[in-house]
Amino acid sequence: MQASVPKNTDQIVLAANGTYSGPLGFVFTPIVRGTQLWIKSANSRGGVNGHQVRLIVYDDGGDPVRHRANAQRAVEQDGAIAFIGNAESVTGRCCLDYLKSKGVPVVGTDTGEQWVYESPMYFPQGSHGDEMLRVQIGAVAKQAIPAGKTKLAIITCVEVDICNGAQRVWAGPDASRLGFDKVYLARTSIAQPDFTAECLAANNAGAQVILVGMESASVRRVITACNRQGYHPMISGPGLAFKASMADDPAWNNMYSSWPMFPWWQTGTPATDDFQAAVKAFGRGMELTTGVATGWVAGKLFEKAAADLGKPTSAALLEGLWKIKNDDLGGLTMPLTFVRNQPPKPRACGFAMALRDKTWFSPDNFKLSCMN
Repeated sequence: MQASVPKNTDQIVLAANGTYSGPLGFVFTPIVRGTQLWIKSANSRGGVNGHQVRLIVYDDGGDPVRHRANAQRAVEQDGAIAFIGNAESVTGRCCLDYLKSKGVPVVGTDTGEQWVYESPMYFPQGSHGDEMLRVQIGAVAKQAIPAGKTKLAIITCVEVDICNGAQRVWAGPDASRLGFDKVYLARTSIAQPDFTAECLAANNAGAQVILVGMESASVRRVITACNRQGYHPMISGPGLAFKASMADDPAWNNMYSSWPMFPWWQTGTPATDDFQAAVKAFGRGMELTTGVATGWVAGKLFEKAAADLGKPTSAALLEGLWKIKNDDLGGLTMPLTFVRNQPPKPRACGFAMALRDKTWFSPDNFKLSCMN
């Protein structure tokens, strides 16, 4: 009889390096919570291939210099073999060369980073950067254009690179191809207390739809300002801003958007039921958001790559990541494929999300839609 092989008990150390404080901290922190939820679930089942998983969280406070220092500490002092779910769209570009020189992968981020498509050390858990934004305008078009709402306004912030991407992508060829007529463009700040001037200008331009490229508090101020003027266009905010409690706020009614990962309320598949079971077991008091789902999918991507992991090393994990081909992690994201020593290829895919009558729902029954 073949002797049983004991499970490898070496601990896996992972790091989450990102902006978890300051004005953007509340947007990104749910991603860490989602990754921590996955870790609790995985460890309760014996870990990943017998390895217990430990996560160390490093806050860069929105400072790229601090982000770089955190990355070096994680790798060179604290023994992290990978970064996971980094919320680094403000700060992370500084570390591309460092990560490549050390051969340390980043498994999933907050999705705002266009540079994931430049580095062979990045393994996005769904569409990122411009591709994520393309999916959003596509999802809004599916609702707006058939209803005759073709006049489009775009309001984006100036603080974050993803805002520049929103201005570029939403005002680009996709808008016209989808049937929109761009009538108003504005750049603002997330620190701006009121958006009455922008609402008046959009209304005067005849805009029926407003795409807002800012965090949720700013989107809420745009909605409030427009409502005060008796102006009620269809308004779409970024999917990362969405959370369950918005259903209780009438201001968010008729909100449409999309996100590269599964909607947090989805059930009925093994992968989504696994998430819901983890929430029930380990997420007491946790508000469900797109960020939580984003961190969870980063964890599931890591779990897939590390399924046969022996001694936990960055090199061994990379071998597992490069084996992933056309895998959607049970329907949690788009089909993912990674190629040895090659940056990931851009692809725009996501799930439509909408809020109406105090209820979050999927306009197309949780169908993954891709624009390329």
